[in-house]
Amino acid sequence: MNFFGDDNFGNLMNIHSNKVTQKIDVIDLDSFIKENNIPKINYIKSDIESSEIEMLKGLKKSMTNKKIENLAIASYHIRDNKRAYLICEDILRKYKNYETKTIFEEGGSPFVTYSKLK
Repeated sequence: MNFFGDDNFGNLMNIHSNKVTQKIDVIDLDSFIKENNIPKINYIKSDIESSEIEMLKGLKKSMTNKKIENLAIASYHIRDNKRAYLICEDILRKYKNYETKTIFEEGGSPFVTYSKLK
């Protein structure tokens, strides 16, 4: 994965037009959970600078198998000209065993999307 940044900011989408690029080796969470024989995760909190959607896509098996009990996702970013919380909610609502809700800041900006196992 390419990550753009400087001494102050960094993100996946290069929204600040930074020239420095770091290539970072990543593993999806489904693979990490399987490789480490993790039976259940109580809580995942993520604020990973525009990579939350990739993280959710990498949790498909674990979410389907109800291994994740709670998620809190920073969802205030913009992705493909769309608010990230809308994309996160679309992904999370596919899992019928989870309740999903986005909390908005005072003034109406999305802040965190929560999802919990029913």
